[in-house]
Amino acid sequence: MNGDGSARREFTHVGDVAEAFRLAVETTTVGASRTYNVGTGVGVSMKEVIDTARGVTRVDFGVVYNPPVDEPQTLIAEVSKVRAELGWMPERSSLEQVIGDAWRFRTDLS
Repeated sequence: MNGDGSARREFTHVGDVAEAFRLAVETTTVGASRTYNVGTGVGVSMKEVIDTARGVTRVDFGVVYNPPVDEPQTLIAEVSKVRAELGWMPERSSLEQVIGDAWRFRTDLS
């Protein structure tokens, strides 16, 4: 992890992204185009991601802390347009569900 884990990012479930894509395809006319930011609009710290992953997976994995790097402290999508124009809201994008579904998919492949 870069720095102390306070950098904030957002995580959106692939199923929610697919639903936004479906709505965009169904509501866009041939020859037209629109651009949307698809995301939760809510950020979590990298430390929260690690703590949640440990809780969901029940694995007490180690973390390597690297020196901070020159990067934005917060990266969160501005989602008002996709919500207003498509009525889209993420339904499966809690951090617990994103990590849990990824973990179950990974263990199902084993």
